[in-house]
Amino acid sequence: MFYLYLDRRKDNDEPIYIGIGTENRVKDLRRNRYHTAIKKKIGISREILLSSEDYSWIQIQEILGIKFYNTYHKTNDSGCNFTKGGEGTLGFNPYDYMSEETKTRLNALKRDYAKGQNNPASRARMSEEQIIDKNNKSGLTRKSRKLKSWNSGKKCPEIAGENNPFYGKSHSDETIKLMSEKRAAYYETHDHPGLKMVENIDTGEQFASIREAAKKYGVFPSNISSVCRGRYKKSGGYRWRYINVGRS
Repeated sequence: MFYLYLDRRKDNDEPIYIGIGTENRVKDLRRNRYHTAIKKKIGISREILLSSEDYSWIQIQEILGIKFYNTYHKTNDSGCNFTKGGEGTLGFNPYDYMSEETKTRLNALKRDYAKGQNNPASRARMSEEQIIDKNNKSGLTRKSRKLKSWNSGKKCPEIAGENNPFYGKSHSDETIKLMSEKRAAYYETHDHPGLKMVENIDTGEQFASIREAAKKYGVFPSNISSVCRGRYKKSGGYRWRYINVGRS
């Protein structure tokens, strides 16, 4: 027996996912990363809509169900269906749907995996000569190792190294303190350039950051940002907007 089921968010009862499968598949709540994030933060309720022994017929109903409940993520940012149904996720490439921020984080995780023993340049894989050479260089400064200048090959080689007027200099403690006071005084009367407070238009809630709002409602910060910039109408079933907090 095959089943067609519908998942809803527990906070506002919004449909987010249409799926098909056997009884064991229905009992398993694990799906894609969007679905998992909502399940952990908000909670999901599941109901069986149809059942049949004809799998082809169930596939057709899945296509119609995704269209009827609007759970396809390209037409509804809260939707968790990555395909329009019927064909499953065969040939689906998740990288096509990831933001640049997510790709950067994944690449960082891959780099972390290569640390230590997994790193091909680790001491466990180095010869004795390489280890001795590395130890000899470890205590040397950048200048003594004669590394290339920061702007080597760029348009301004004439201000590299000792030609740079700030070469070998640093701010005094008094200057650093004065700069901090000037910056603090400026932000008392002006909006912080990186401040992005948001408001849930439907509930009236205000959040100090997009990340804080996304954490409460179990959505991705980029989705709320897209609503605030007019790309989407809703995220998590709600409307959002940026709010100004400064006195500029």
